[in-house]
Amino acid sequence: MIRIIILMTVLLALTACKPSTGKGTKLVGTLSKDKVVAVVNGEKVFAGPVEEILTRRMLEYQRQTGENFPPEKIEQARRQLIEQLINETVIMQAVYKAPIKVTESNINARLIHTIEILGGEEEFASFLKQSNYTMDKFRADLAADIKASMLMEQQMGMPTATVAQAKEFFDEHSSEFIMPENIDVSHILLKVESNSSIATQKMLKAELRELKKKILDGKITFEQAAEKYSQCPTAKQGGKIGQVSKDDKTISPIFAKAAFDLPVSNISDVVESEFGDHLIFVTQKNAVHTATFDEVEYKLIEYLIEKKKRELAEEWTVDLRTKADVKYK
Repeated sequence: MIRIIILMTVLLALTACKPSTGKGTKLVGTLSKDKVVAVVNGEKVFAGPVEEILTRRMLEYQRQTGENFPPEKIEQARRQLIEQLINETVIMQAVYKAPIKVTESNINARLIHTIEILGGEEEFASFLKQSNYTMDKFRADLAADIKASMLMEQQMGMPTATVAQAKEFFDEHSSEFIMPENIDVSHILLKVESNSSIATQKMLKAELRELKKKILDGKITFEQAAEKYSQCPTAKQGGKIGQVSKDDKTISPIFAKAAFDLPVSNISDVVESEFGDHLIFVTQKNAVHTATFDEVEYKLIEYLIEKKKRELAEEWTVDLRTKADVKYK
């Protein structure tokens, strides 16, 4: 079961919540998917999602470290996941009971935003396939997530943050705002399918080289070319990615090296990455420095709002959990 935004935020935050400890339970070893681990307000909670998530976590740990997940931590992780699943059940019970209507336009707007976050239609389709998700199920979960957000806002209020609060936070933590070397970068992307023929690959590179020539000849600006030809979601912003650092995990290392080697106001030759072929344009390079408040004001306000949201979400869920009838099995 996947919840898109607020539920995952809540559940990740709630491993520290202590409304119950599951005292008396002896959950040792792998659980069958049909094993009932708890009954929440009369609703059975099964172990299937717990073991599925735990298996993925163990495989990811092995992929990243080359080692097996520490055996002594498996049971701890399983208990935490059971608590998270109980919390999710409590939340969804409250959501389904709430007399709040979510419209199709609400769902469509969230769906568009989610597709943009994932990187476009193709990436979204890949996500659905890998997650074994149907569009109907995904839209249903989006509706539940939106309703959960609206319900929490009704009961806890919508958090805000002021410039004064952001400034106070900045003054208290100013020494922590060291900005790494970074660049302001834009790009034009033509995607290359893994099964593309050599002829097709050569044709795409030729198209980018011709596009670069038109830009240099003043027949079209880089921004206009990106909007018209780029196959990246950043096309809507004229190809602008924004500020990136060398170790930015959201971009390809190949792309990062090419961008950082490129002089300001120059357009790169065709750069191949795992995402496709790029033309890269760097508008500014920024050395390592301590940020000014003006540089981080907007992000600080966002951070403080999100921090308050997490606190309110935790408070709301703890209240629901405290009032719930939870029986461990």
